[in-house]
Amino acid sequence: MANVAEVSEVGVDGEEQPEDEIRAQMRERTLKMWLALRNSRVKLNLYSGVEVTGVFQAVDAKHENLVIADLDSGIGVVPVALVRWSDVLSMTTVPPAETNGSAPTTPPTRASHAS
Repeated sequence: MANVAEVSEVGVDGEEQPEDEIRAQMRERTLKMWLALRNSRVKLNLYSGVEVTGVFQAVDAKHENLVIADLDSGIGVVPVALVRWSDVLSMTTVPPAETNGSAPTTPPTRASHAS
């Protein structure tokens, strides 16, 4: 993963953007991603090899914990769970159940990170 100091982006006018502007843009993109995921059904693949599903609700300010509603572990459903992001290998959106049996119109998205 590239360090922000190593990132060099060129703006519309062809001039290099300052590092603080790049950081601000990356932060804004991350926040928009979390907002877009709110109330989305997700599948979490955990480092322990367990796969769980639930409804993404929020992430804490330090991006260390996820709040997942209706977390289904296969043994039972937890109404609200706090999941450490460091335990998550990947998170994939799950398309809503189709009532008419047609295929989903948009492919699922996938987020992952390395510890």
